[in-house]
Amino acid sequence: TNLSKFFVISLLFLFCSLSTTPNTVQADQDIAIPSVKKIRVLLEEHTATNQTQFIVKSRHGFVLESPVGTNNTAVYKDKELRLVCKNKNLFLKCHDGQYKRIKYNSIEVCDPHNKLTIGGTTYQGSLIFRVDEKGKVLVINKLPLEDYIYSVVRSESIPSWPLGMQKIQAIISRTYAVYQM
Repeated sequence: TNLSKFFVISLLFLFCSLSTTPNTVQADQDIAIPSVKKIRVLLEEHTATNQTQFIVKSRHGFVLESPVGTNNTAVYKDKELRLVCKNKNLFLKCHDGQYKRIKYNSIEVCDPHNKLTIGGTTYQGSLIFRVDEKGKVLVINKLPLEDYIYSVVRSESIPSWPLGMQKIQAIISRTYAVYQM
């Protein structure tokens, strides 16, 4: 089955990564700092109705960003942010109590300290709210790959497992995530 093949490939990856020697960096070489890979995880998918509402909480306020390709960023100092979907359009509740339409039906909500709460659950990274072409509202968590791997291992492995098993869980989770990316 596919799961068996995936497990075997993951174990081979583990064996290969443990048996290779690390590269050494000479003093006269430039050291390249790797970019942080981000993963997007679909948290929720809702059929857009006139009652679809989201409340996001943060202790430090928010940074709001438009979709990729636009350079629109805004700071929102309140500790609670309300988004509503009406007629397949996304709206943000402003300070004056009025709702303003979000231009591209997509917005990324960030917290300067990477902790956002929605529906009683706290997430690291940022949250993306998007209305797709079918009119569904998608709630997506965007975070660094290593933070995602940490949270998967923490929630899907048993603490009493030997360290080697937890390492295998991390490798399998990372391999699956990178494959899906």
